[in-house]
Amino acid sequence: MSRRTGGGLARLVVHNRGRKGVKDAVLAEECGVSAKEMYRRLGQKLLYIPRSGWFEQEQEKRNRDQDSTLPILVFTLTGVIAITAWLDTPQSHKAGLTLAPLLSTRRRASKNKQRRPPRVDDAARQAKYESALTRLQAARSNGRQRARTKLEAAVRRLNIRLEADLKIGLQFRSRRGVSARTGRVPSGSPGRSRTRKSPGP
Repeated sequence: MSRRTGGGLARLVVHNRGRKGVKDAVLAEECGVSAKEMYRRLGQKLLYIPRSGWFEQEQEKRNRDQDSTLPILVFTLTGVIAITAWLDTPQSHKAGLTLAPLLSTRRRASKNKQRRPPRVDDAARQAKYESALTRLQAARSNGRQRARTKLEAAVRRLNIRLEADLKIGLQFRSRRGVSARTGRVPSGSPGRSRTRKSPGP
């Protein structure tokens, strides 16, 4: 193992768009070989590493003394585990165990997961929260009660208006002699003539 400790290796971790990895030269040094020797020993096994297991370091993030024409590969957790396992040496196994915790990423917790609020451990904050919640519930209840009262008043006014319109309609029909049941003018009512005028000579 190299002279670097866990804290020193953490400074060598490369971050790129939410991904974390270590350069190929750093990985080879931790495994006790050179980068050229590591690639020679791995050979075509590198083709089995998924695309998520490595990425190229961006040009603007390289050091000035590094050759910009040569690609610098950075291996993520998947690539580090595969390479250290394929090298299959005690030092490579130790390097894998050391680098794996540094490259693991935290996943975002579910939004539906119930979390313990911090105010539970603070009595003063919890009391303020309960007081505010009580006022909010009371205001919501009062608002619902006022809305229900307004709705009931509007319904009563509408019923009164409908009853008044119905009475006016019945009175109008009774004046014209229209039957409220059939809607027709009775035969003996003055609104209909009994005899039919005969045509003139």
